[in-house]
Amino acid sequence: MLMSFRYFFFLVLCLLILDSGCAPKRVSTLSVPSTNSVSSAHYITGQGVRDLPYHIVSEGETLWRICKNYGVSMIDVVRLNNISDPSNIEVGQKIYLPITPSSKSPTLRVAGRYSGPTEKTFSWPVKGQVVLFYGQCKDGWVNKGIEIRGSDSKVVSPKTGKVVFIGNELRGYGLTIMIDHGDGFISVIAGMGQKTVNLGDVVKKGQVIMKIAPYTIIHYELRKNAQSVNPLRYLN
Repeated sequence: MLMSFRYFFFLVLCLLILDSGCAPKRVSTLSVPSTNSVSSAHYITGQGVRDLPYHIVSEGETLWRICKNYGVSMIDVVRLNNISDPSNIEVGQKIYLPITPSSKSPTLRVAGRYSGPTEKTFSWPVKGQVVLFYGQCKDGWVNKGIEIRGSDSKVVSPKTGKVVFIGNELRGYGLTIMIDHGDGFISVIAGMGQKTVNLGDVVKKGQVIMKIAPYTIIHYELRKNAQSVNPLRYLN
């Protein structure tokens, strides 16, 4: 059975929010695309009409962060959109992205939701010391999860669920694994390591999902209905 578009966009939202952070002057709002912010439209250029994707600005976003998320040149974006002041963009503003017809957008492969039983409590995904807490700033951006310096070579599933995304598409995070626990919670675990599970696998609580080198930093986010929550309130 094909997965519903609603669930697909829910997962994409989680992935986009994983690039957590916000502008230093706006530390309460994520500067990431929303689920309905990416689209395409006919755009007239000197070479005729072609389809260009665009991004609709959400509250708290900066042009620099938008360009970083999409991997495009900020200079090209400014020129394409005739932006006179890159530091002043408005909520709801449509930002065209300079992607050529030959460019290929990455395809996100996701699995359907988990509907089986799961535990009520979460275990730690890796043994180690928390080096960055939920809500703390790093390099001017707010952390929406926790970062753990692993003292073990094994990263495990915090509780039973299904691997609904696995890949290296998020820059700077290494391998990213998302586990749907079937109760509204999704665990997002990222770090430089090697996977031991595959897309669509049902994993048990404590099952190894990734192998890492000693002292590797693991980023862990817990999302409830696509909204980040402090993992430390749930881990035991």
